[in-house]
Amino acid sequence: MTQDDAQAVVWYRKAADHGQAEAQRRLGLAYHMGEGVPQDGANAAFWFRKAAEQGEAVSQILLGSCYERGEGVPKNNAQAYFWMDLGVASGRLEGDSKEDATKLRDHAAAQLTKEALYATQDLARVWSESHPAQ
Repeated sequence: MTQDDAQAVVWYRKAADHGQAEAQRRLGLAYHMGEGVPQDGANAAFWFRKAAEQGEAVSQILLGSCYERGEGVPKNNAQAYFWMDLGVASGRLEGDSKEDATKLRDHAAAQLTKEALYATQDLARVWSESHPAQ
């Protein structure tokens, strides 16, 4: 049986449109990789954000990476750190995934001034408090 990326995208979109965070992440990945749809950084970031706002940790890391590279969104190191910090702090990543995400977050932190880092950490704390674990 061969994988039909275009058909997978159809099903991901149906679930994503109904708010299913994992489907939103998978749809974002399809756009990011150009699998089943044309490669499109803006659509990738859009779907990563939808899932990230629901607390989906991997999407938070992926959205942060988009901001760090300026792919589909304007390059913004504070936003990169913000989303990556949420993903790392969520407690939903394990093993190598958590280690890799922590390295990405720390790299984003190194791009910020101390003041900007503290301000962004405060924003992430406030966001976490107002968006309890789903």
